[in-house]
Amino acid sequence: MVPLTYLTFLLSLVALSWAQASNDDPRGKLLYVNYPSCDHYKCQVIWRPNQSVYVNWLNAPAGGLKIQLVPQEGTTGLKTYTITNKVGSIHGFKDKTCEDMGTGEKCGRFDWTVPKGVKEGKYEVVVTSLSRPEVVGYTDTVVIKMSKKGKRHEVNRME
Repeated sequence: MVPLTYLTFLLSLVALSWAQASNDDPRGKLLYVNYPSCDHYKCQVIWRPNQSVYVNWLNAPAGGLKIQLVPQEGTTGLKTYTITNKVGSIHGFKDKTCEDMGTGEKCGRFDWTVPKGVKEGKYEVVVTSLSRPEVVGYTDTVVIKMSKKGKRHEVNRME
């Protein structure tokens, strides 16, 4: 009996580590949001009011998407902003404005200007499938800071 329990434990560890390692691998995942993002652990993308930004995704289910700027879990005093109530699942694919990360999968992109009245704080972009609401993609932390000239899509490393 002990060898079976031990084997089960080892298989669980392998599965857990594979799942964690593959979290940043977009291949085969439904609705993988790949921008805004950073290339390192615990980073923050900085957006400013009136700044032109975009959201990019891969492999979204047909039927359109809703995109929102949502307060990061644990923050208070911030509200959710709807970036768009509906955009096509492959918006930007045919004209090649979206980025497929070399996967060959269909992608989409939505360009947006951060509204003047967005409150400073920590958010994340949440992309939800309209046809399959259980399919949701999230981004790295997006920090809204007051306007500063000459900066575009800053990234901060967190220690």
